[in-house]
Amino acid sequence: MSNVTQLPVPLTINERFLRAFLDAEASCAALGLVEEARQVRGFVAARINESLPIQAARSGGDFGYELLGTDRYEIVHLILNFPGLQPYDILLNPNNPVVRKVLDVMRETAQYFIFVIVADGMTAFHKDMDEESLDWFNRYGRVVHTSTTTIQEYERGLRNFTKDDRFMHGKLLSWVCREDMAALDSQEDRFEVRSG
Repeated sequence: MSNVTQLPVPLTINERFLRAFLDAEASCAALGLVEEARQVRGFVAARINESLPIQAARSGGDFGYELLGTDRYEIVHLILNFPGLQPYDILLNPNNPVVRKVLDVMRETAQYFIFVIVADGMTAFHKDMDEESLDWFNRYGRVVHTSTTTIQEYERGLRNFTKDDRFMHGKLLSWVCREDMAALDSQEDRFEVRSG
């Protein structure tokens, strides 16, 4: 990670998470926790097979969110947006401990990071939630904690929603690093990321 931009201070993440994420096949995305100045923040990480345009590296990215589903199950839909690139879609099972923990931290801190990893390095963006974003997280935080979506229902929903142009905004990123709660711990297997 030699090309890290937009970092005000060093960031610490779990090295086991980082290795697993880098070993996963791109294009992919994951949720995790990062430590910034001794404060834990949630993040969305994306590995993409295209370069991040200069305007995106300067102005940063953002993500939208919605809850999809039926009367039987729910799916969290994140939409990553970067100037000059098509949007990226990420579909998550809200009944997943990693998703619950990371979304809780984002809601509690009203902040998050976006990491974008490309072939020649990583760009990191820090965001404060606006009132509309915080309202969404507060409104749907209860749904995330009460969801009973099974793995089978998630996979079925994934197939159904990705076939429907009304729901997908761009390219679907496969969701990886979803089962290892220990990889959220920045106190163990610490890896420090610095600009440079």
